[in-house]
Parts: sequence; C-alpha cells; structure tokens
Amino acid sequence: MKEALLLTLFTLLLHATSGDRFNALKFGQTQYDYILYQPNMQPFETGFTTCAWIRKLYSTHNPTWFSYATSVTAQEIQIEDDGHDAHFFGVSKSITSVYTVTPGTWFHNCVSWDATSNARNVYINGVLVDTTSTTAGRTLTLGGYLVLGNEQDSGPGAGMDGSDIFGGEIFNLNMFSKKLSDAEIKEMARDMCSGVEETHGEVRVIKWEDVLLKTRTGNVTEIDSGCKDSLVYQLQVKLQQTEEKMNETIAELEQSKEETSTCTSELESKSQQLNETLGKLAQTKEDKETYRRDLENKS
Repeated sequence: MKEALLLTLFTLLLHATSGDRFNALKFGQTQYDYILYQPNMQPFETGFTTCAWIRKLYSTHNPTWFSYATSVTAQEIQIEDDGHDAHFFGVSKSITSVYTVTPGTWFHNCVSWDATSNARNVYINGVLVDTTSTTAGRTLTLGGYLVLGNEQDSGPGAGMDGSDIFGGEIFNLNMFSKKLSDAEIKEMARDMCSGVEETHGEVRVIKWEDVLLKTRTGNVTEIDSGCKDSLVYQLQVKLQQTEEKMNETIAELEQSKEETSTCTSELESKSQQLNETLGKLAQTKEDKETYRRDLENKS
C-alpha cells in the first residue's frame, strides 16, 4: 500500500513538471513583437474576466499587454501594465493614480465586467482598485482580433506601433466567461504558481496552455516562470507529509495488532478458565448425584 501511494505521487510529480503551461512569455521591445489571433469571443458577450501575471520590463507611452479590437471599436478592450491609458468599449481612462507598478516584479492584473452590473472592475494583486460604469445595454462586440504585446490603433490586426510596446513578460493569462467575484480573484492573486485558475472549469474559455501554442510575431519567447521548481517543492513537501502520515498510520496499526494479540491471549486464558470451571461444576454435580444415591441405598 505504501509503495503504491508513493508511486502514484511520483507519477503526479512527473506530470506536473513536464508541461509548457508553466512557462511565461517574454516579449521583445519593438513594435513587431506580439501575438495576434482571432478567438471566439461569443462566450464573453455579456460578461468576462481577464487575468494574468505581468512583469513590467519596458517603459513606453502606452505599454499594452492585452488589446481586443473590432471593426466597430479599435480599442474595445485595452489593458496596460501601468494603467496609463486603459480603454474599455472605446472609452479611455487613466488609472495610474490608484496603483503603482514596480518594474521587474511580477504582479497580478485582472479586468472584469458584465452587462448585469454595467461596471468594469480593475484588480491589482487581488485588490479592487477601480470601478467604471458602462452604458446600459452595451455588450462586447464580437468578431474582433486579440493582440498580446501591443495595441491595435488602426482596427483589427493593424496599427501596432512603437508607443504601445509592452516589452515585458506575461504568465498564466486566462479569460473567463463570467464576471468573477472579488474572493475568486483574490484567491488567484494569492499564489502565482497555485494553478487555481484551472478549477473554474468550463468558464475558463481562453486558456494559458492554448495561448502558448499561438503563432508569434517577432521576438516572443517562452521562458521559465519559476513555477516548475515551486511546484516540485510543494509536491515534495506533500509527499514527505504523506509518507510521515502513512508511517504514523502503520505504527498505529502495529499497536492495534499488538493490542488485539494481547486481547486474544487474554480471551483464550479466560476461555480456558471457564472450561475448567465448567468441568468442576460437572464434577460437583456428579459427586452430588453419587451422594444422593448412597443415601437412598442406606435407607
């Protein structure tokens, strides 16, 4: 049993450390370094949450890591690493006053919205830092293109330029088909390597492991996020804890076995004493009957 559990945990350890999904993407610092593709945005039409871990490494006028553009609105969604010129449904708003980014340090960034609340929320490291009202009845325009690493100034798939270069690193970008709660976003921001995003099931529509497979333009490379080593350590700790618990259980079983053996011996001893007592009772009964017959004969 012990060996089987250890083998299972070892297999999980190998599986958990062998996937590209633990890599981050590093973007070059020119206008030609980005990812462009056309996802199905229909699941997000009435609500969504976009989250990623971001590492700012480059300063430009509008360092854009997420841009969704349609033929109707070029800046349908635009998320920058410093909030200088964030766009939502084509409306620009600077939110640099509500948070500060430390270059070279990973931080968690989320943007959420739904047509029920008519409110766009921005979260930094799990904390709600800005809320902006949107027009009632407005929904996400479909049919657009997504660019990671630059902005689309001229419409879908066009207008990437030097003033919008991201030039940093992105890890674990996911887009969910509903407006996640404050608590759910806070849980994601708690640990960069936890993988809690995967627990959201079917609402996680745009997945990081799929983003890593998209065609890249220019200098966009996969790098180690550090989560492989972190996960290996976490699993090793869990393996050690499981082994310790298993050893305690085995010791308890041995103790129970010893106690059971003692009880069995005591039971056998009591059974022997009972048999001896029954034998004495039978002998006494026989002696009594013999004595009765002797008395009858004498009379």
